[in-house]
Amino acid sequence: VPRDLRLSGVDVSAADGTIDVTAANLMFFSRQSETINTSVNDLDAQTLGSLIVNETNDLRLVDLNNDSFTRAADAGGNLIVNLANGNLTVTNAAVATANILLQTNAANTDITINAPVQSANGSITVQAQRDITQGANGDLSITAGAANTIYVYAVNGSIAMADGASSTTQGGNIYYRAPGTVADPTSGNIALGLLDAKGGSALAGSVAVHAGNNISDNNDGVTINTLNVRATNLQLIATRGKIGDTDLAATADVNRNAIDTEVDVLAAQSAAGIYVRELNGVTIDNTGD
Repeated sequence: VPRDLRLSGVDVSAADGTIDVTAANLMFFSRQSETINTSVNDLDAQTLGSLIVNETNDLRLVDLNNDSFTRAADAGGNLIVNLANGNLTVTNAAVATANILLQTNAANTDITINAPVQSANGSITVQAQRDITQGANGDLSITAGAANTIYVYAVNGSIAMADGASSTTQGGNIYYRAPGTVADPTSGNIALGLLDAKGGSALAGSVAVHAGNNISDNNDGVTINTLNVRATNLQLIATRGKIGDTDLAATADVNRNAIDTEVDVLAAQSAAGIYVRELNGVTIDNTGD
């Protein structure tokens, strides 16, 4: 189809069991679990079971019919969006009842999240071969389940959270990882908004942030004590760079460039300096692997 296509039904299926769609834009609805192979620019999809999307090139998750989300939503519904060769952009909210996986596979491909990605009771994984960007509205959140985790992995690039962006679990662990490459000194950076492993839970999970280069505070560069991490245990590793930064215009206790934390136990390692500002008391200890 050279232009737009809308597919809707109780069970949208193909004779060989796989739905293949080539179009400019696709609006898709089914009351069953579905797997669709696409070559489209924009996708607005809703299923009442799990949804697996295998896209050939670039893809945007957008709201084509003004219902404000792209979703897989039922009691056991997973949302998997897998790109073979392009970049993924989340323009409108992506929600699922269970697990969410957003993934690009080709070299030098990015994921940009400009709208909420939310799981009701599952884990969230975001993996790009190069950079991952969370815009100010690109929050990752889990609304229930203390065992559910968030994993964000930029294989050869960096992770940038805009001021105000957050990732939140209800006691599950959060792991942000950007090893980068030695050949590209601009890679391997992680700029933090807020990583909140407590949410509304009574018990907080652990947070790990592993950067090949620098870990920086990108959450309100004007006001001190705007948290970057809330957790029980926090592990920060900046293999070739530093954690936080100096603030030469202020005294140490009001360092606006430090990583602001509310944690019980902190373990940190860097090659060029560590600047952390804890809201309460903290124990410096080994937090494990």
